[in-house]
Amino acid sequence: STPRRFGALLRSQSVPARRLVQATVFLWRWRVIQQLTVTVLCVEEPAQPPPAAQLRPRGGGEVVDGEAGGPAAVARWLLFRQLRPMLNGEHSVEEMAWHEAVPRKAIEEMLEAYPAQLVTLAMPAEGEE
Repeated sequence: STPRRFGALLRSQSVPARRLVQATVFLWRWRVIQQLTVTVLCVEEPAQPPPAAQLRPRGGGEVVDGEAGGPAAVARWLLFRQLRPMLNGEHSVEEMAWHEAVPRKAIEEMLEAYPAQLVTLAMPAEGEE
């Protein structure tokens, strides 16, 4: 089976919230589960998409976000440029989201858009062994 987040697994079991917290604390104390920190390392700079002004709409309609140079691609590249100083494998995704006031979902979308340029590393959080 594919790995799933622990919280999603527990929520799918229709267990009261109090029991979920108790189960999580018990498993964490006995080191059955551990907290992971995800960091990102940039191994190559992605190419800059064309500016939105240079994009040609299809058949008189709007530019589609899924296109290589669509508005979403430009926004992801600008987010990459904003986060670039922190993409050295030393800062967690949560730290980047907080420090730069960017939603975690936007960072995850950027990571999905640049799989060849960005490497994610999942490591035990500080204090975990």
